Amino acid sequence: MKIIRALIEGLKFVFLIIFVGWFFSPVRVEGEEFMFRRDVSRDIIDKLHICTLPDLYDRDSVRVSEDLYHIAFTLTGENGQKYLVVDGKQFGPFKKIATDSIIFSPDGKHVACHVESEGKKYWDLFLDGKILAGYEAGMSHPSFSPDGRVFYTAWKIKDKPIVIVGNQMFDQCDGIAVDSVVFSKKSKAFAFIATKDKKTFAVINGKIGKGYAEISSPIVLSPDGRRSAYTARTIDHKWVVVLDGDEIKGYTSVRGPVFSDDGKHFAFCATNDMGQCIVRDNIPGPFYDYFFSHLTSFSPDSQHLVYVGFKSGKQYVVVDGKPSQPYDVIKEILVSPDSRRICFEVFNIFLIKIHQGMVVCDGVEIPEKSYYDEFYPKRIYFSRNSEHLAFKARDGKKVFIVCDGKPSQSYLEENLWFSDGCFSPDSKYLGYKVREANGDMVIIDGTKGQKFDAILASPDDKRNALIFDSPRFFHYLAVKGKDVFLIKEKIDEL
Repeated sequence: MKIIRALIEGLKFVFLIIFVGWFFSPVRVEGEEFMFRRDVSRDIIDKLHICTLPDLYDRDSVRVSEDLYHIAFTLTGENGQKYLVVDGKQFGPFKKIATDSIIFSPDGKHVACHVESEGKKYWDLFLDGKILAGYEAGMSHPSFSPDGRVFYTAWKIKDKPIVIVGNQMFDQCDGIAVDSVVFSKKSKAFAFIATKDKKTFAVINGKIGKGYAEISSPIVLSPDGRRSAYTARTIDHKWVVVLDGDEIKGYTSVRGPVFSDDGKHFAFCATNDMGQCIVRDNIPGPFYDYFFSHLTSFSPDSQHLVYVGFKSGKQYVVVDGKPSQPYDVIKEILVSPDSRRICFEVFNIFLIKIHQGMVVCDGVEIPEKSYYDEFYPKRIYFSRNSEHLAFKARDGKKVFIVCDGKPSQSYLEENLWFSDGCFSPDSKYLGYKVREANGDMVIIDGTKGQKFDAILASPDDKRNALIFDSPRFFHYLAVKGKDVFLIKEKIDEL
């Protein structure tokens, strides 16, 4: 009987794997496979001079906008004064410039940083060529909302903070969690955590909520900005989830709230006497020993909930309550844009010792034995049509791109840049930046482009070095000698 039961359980597991594989199976198009060594006809159609790098510019200060159209840097004058240069236009002089505060808005239309003028002992805010008065008690580095509004925290006097968002000021609080300011995806809502009268509050669109003993950062806003959620500890030391202002009670601890893209669904990790579970739309899921809240998300179509559960020393990718086969370590989960495929990176204990891991897509290990550098952030990407999967891999000191299971030419580890911005909108081409002897170049599929002294990358975690503007046109910022150029290229159909 034990043997029969074991066989039945084994068949159940096999059918479960078949079901998950079928559910996330991709639609395949014949002939749509990437070939890294195929020839692509391409031409530079525009080479626009942006600026010249002076002899005394500060190399570590260079910043480029996320859209790769603008560049900013500082330079030191002969008398030691500092200047800010944006697309060749010089501002200053200043006594000091906080180079780590230089930031462009997401659309590249605005630039901000901290500057200190002669005769002052505190920072002012530089914004689009204008100097906005600073605060003697201090101010945080500026940031931008998705729609380009500058925001920061400042102190008029010691221990009296304010939050400034665009031309709005909020000063009704005794304290503010500096890094707690968040915006919804389209900037229709914003929130931050503040304290007043020894209580902690969530401030959403300027409205102060109920006071708690503690609120865990960050506050979560739905993409449309209509909903909000956060975890809080009440005065009587009980943890609750505050969803749209209403408390969800009944759990000993809660964490990691998340909304679906359409804002209609909500989930969080909760603990009770039976263990830990993921609660989706107020319905508890299966219990596990532990969950990784940062690996919990909804699929792009908002229909499926994906997370990682830990049980009996093993980790599982769980899709709508159904677990994958067990792994020792699961690092990253990615659902395709069409929500029909799922990919994740895994390590097994005996492989970790030699830094070897695998990428699993649609239940298949791709490839079976490849080395991965666990320090590359966000290195697994689907094409926009969900047909192709690419990731950055390492074999010893060599790195390369693997697309649809096929490796590109390999390069030294520090000489290859790859990001999600490298797929063309029609998903037919894959581009990335490489560095060879005496210069950088952009490669489209297997075709090398013109070599420059440097190709600049955006400073965010995506490390974009080129951007496709349309299926056949892309651009990047390149340095030749002391000159910075905006390069625009066209891909011709063969």
